[in-house]
Amino acid sequence: MLGFFYASGYGGIVPVDQAKASLYYTFGAAGGDPSSQMAMGYRYWAGIGVREDCMAALEWYERASHQAMSHFISGPPGGRTLPLKPTKLSDLSGGLYGHGASVASTGYNSLRAPITAANARAAGETWDDVLEYYTYHADRQEPDFALKLAKIYYHGSIYAGEAVGKVQRDYWRAAKYFRAVARKIWLRDNLSSPLLGRKELSKEEQSVLAHAVIACTYLGKMYLRGEGFRPDARIARMWFMRGAEFGEKDSQNGLGIIYRDGLIDGKPDYKQAIYYFGAAAGQDHSEAQVNYGKILYQRKDYANAIPFFETAVRHAAPFEAYYYLADYNTQRARTGEPSSCSMAVAFHKHIAERGTWALNEGGLILPGDQDRETASTAPPGSTDASTSSSWRELKEDGELNFGGMGLGTAGVGEERMIRWSIESERGEEVAQNNLAFVLDQDKSSIRQHHKPSNDTSTRLALKHYTRSAAQRNVDALIKVADYHFYGLGTPKDAAKAVGYYSAAVDTQVSALAMWNLGWCYEYGAGVPKDYHLAKRHYDMALLTNNEAYYPATFALIRLYLKSMYYTLIGGTDKNLLLLGDEGLEGEDAWDITKRLTGGGGSKSASNSKDKEQSSDNDPVKWGRQRGQELERERGEQDMDYLAEDFFDGMTVRRQNRDNDEDEDELLETIFLVVLCALISGLVYLRGRYVRRQREDQQEQEGNPMFPLGENFGIER
Repeated sequence: MLGFFYASGYGGIVPVDQAKASLYYTFGAAGGDPSSQMAMGYRYWAGIGVREDCMAALEWYERASHQAMSHFISGPPGGRTLPLKPTKLSDLSGGLYGHGASVASTGYNSLRAPITAANARAAGETWDDVLEYYTYHADRQEPDFALKLAKIYYHGSIYAGEAVGKVQRDYWRAAKYFRAVARKIWLRDNLSSPLLGRKELSKEEQSVLAHAVIACTYLGKMYLRGEGFRPDARIARMWFMRGAEFGEKDSQNGLGIIYRDGLIDGKPDYKQAIYYFGAAAGQDHSEAQVNYGKILYQRKDYANAIPFFETAVRHAAPFEAYYYLADYNTQRARTGEPSSCSMAVAFHKHIAERGTWALNEGGLILPGDQDRETASTAPPGSTDASTSSSWRELKEDGELNFGGMGLGTAGVGEERMIRWSIESERGEEVAQNNLAFVLDQDKSSIRQHHKPSNDTSTRLALKHYTRSAAQRNVDALIKVADYHFYGLGTPKDAAKAVGYYSAAVDTQVSALAMWNLGWCYEYGAGVPKDYHLAKRHYDMALLTNNEAYYPATFALIRLYLKSMYYTLIGGTDKNLLLLGDEGLEGEDAWDITKRLTGGGGSKSASNSKDKEQSSDNDPVKWGRQRGQELERERGEQDMDYLAEDFFDGMTVRRQNRDNDEDEDELLETIFLVVLCALISGLVYLRGRYVRRQREDQQEQEGNPMFPLGENFGIER
């Protein structure tokens, strides 16, 4: 903790002294404290208080990663349950710049759990509503609802693995609903002949089979890991074999674990294990790919093992694959390939930050953390002594308090601010982003220039935004640019802001950064004025995100009007042609009617498609849609429980603008009429101005010395 206070100066207890912070962190890290090891790794990686040194960062992150991995494999077969993934506070507001403008809530990111959950909670819905709704249908023997409800209780989250949807993990209820679904197909159990006892299905019941197979897999996993039941590998194998009979990849992976570890007779059977791991890996099962790769890795067959780990990462493997990739790149970095160091550090850092079982605010192991993550395994109404520690509740619930959003540190709580500050010093990007978001005094889209800012808060916000941006958070990078542009917590520096905007533009994902950079080129803020580059960036914004339709279109109209004005008055600047192609090339070249009719180009179209994707991964939206289907199937008109607007709030999402042809034609016509009128008016005014100057000049040349209207005795 001394290292933290000297590093952050939190609360003014001690002045900031990075040298002392590094000293105390080094003592803690050498003593085996994983939090201090992460802090030292981050300081060497980012050059905070020490000179940047990738190999030194690798050494400390590797130590922390080894501790996390040791904790993981000390759990039940398959490893400990990972902590729920923390949520950024800014995601609950649609990102740092709100829905549509932030990278966090545009394109595929709009389908992420924090964004969909924020939409539901913003409308006043609660997870209790969701559970009640699912329970209602599950208790009416709807297998799809029962299966999804069981998954929610098993994972402890509406959105599996995400803290934003956290509910009380309840293995007893999960097992109840899994078993109810499985029993629709397998009426009795037989350990010696697991495949016996399957019910003959009618055509109407065939649709239940897919749900029952998945339920078998979860029951096998719960018996294998001792989740809600006493661990029993034989019963687990029975359920896994039932799932594997129909090619269920999770069941195949479970059988591979049983045979690899010899959990039934104590004798590993690698031949059978490889067979089942291979079958599941062939279906893109990430855990099976890791397990198959581990067997090859232990045989030092790196050439064949590494592709399995890399493929597993692409298939969203959350933990082990990163560890083995980190270990492999560490070996390469220490044997003459320094280029592998950065990869090794990134992977070890991921492992250390995801495997936080042994961490609390001081980096100590809490009482009860040595045991497997607890959950309710008792029937409702009974006493369950297994409760999560207060730190775990804070760790997972910290990002879930929707009250107090945007109210500053008072609305967040001192304890949470301290925790985020500690995590920020050890390099956790989520904590850095949360701190900056809370401290940010420039959240309003219309800045109140008359309101003085708190210099301490703005400087801290800028510091944490900068650290978050360094870890590839594009929205934070734009915030850093804004702070330099407006002089928040730092002297105004438009040129430096342009540099940050340019870095954000280079990622090709932020329309806001493109628009801002276009504005800078249009007005010559931090860069020489250049209408062509301004137009190019406005075009890019429109092509990148269809949410930029109105601001980009109006900016382009303004840009063309300004260009025409300077052309008419004889300006020397290089101006734009009305329908020229000096901007983007090919099909995406500027065409004013195309922009006005919503033809935003390929990326705009792809964004539209993103938001039309299936909502299968959103339990809230899926529940409502499936409920409506059931209502139509049953023909029930008196289902007051499923009111038409019951889940409207949960499915609220920013919709794409309709590109109705009539409206497009009207918009195009109006614009062209207005544009023609403006051009005609400007031409007329310029003509009158030139004609008047010519007449005045002619009169002065004909009567150079006499004022008009005077007669000095000269007769006409």
